[in-house]
Amino acid sequence: MKPYEAIIIFNPSISEDKIDASIAKFEKKIKDSGGTDITTAKWGTRKLASPIKKAKKASEAYYVMINFNGEGNTPNDLRTLLNVSEEVIRYSVMCAKPAQPEPKEEKVEIAPSMIMPPVPSTEFTLSETKGSGQEEVSA
Repeated sequence: MKPYEAIIIFNPSISEDKIDASIAKFEKKIKDSGGTDITTAKWGTRKLASPIKKAKKASEAYYVMINFNGEGNTPNDLRTLLNVSEEVIRYSVMCAKPAQPEPKEEKVEIAPSMIMPPVPSTEFTLSETKGSGQEEVSA
């Protein structure tokens, strides 16, 4: 099974109850198609970046993200349902990258032979640096 994510944009003129009912319908379709580990995140009403033909006068929409694991036919079955849903004005179903585990920190022991001796500091006094270098040259 592969991880998938669906981002669904709902028409802002519908009520929250209808949105919840639609989300439940989409989750049921995912389960019926063999999907597992379904998590839903409601992002709420957000401003649209560009106008959408299905909602010409709308400048905002309600966003929802659904993450799930599914077989090859699961996203296609969800897309079919999203296409016929009147509440949805735009959607995207894509394969999500699995979460990368954080690299483990390894403790490295430094042997005494690997430690470099301190470098002696080289301090210059003003008297040593006078007259060293920059003289005027006239042509």
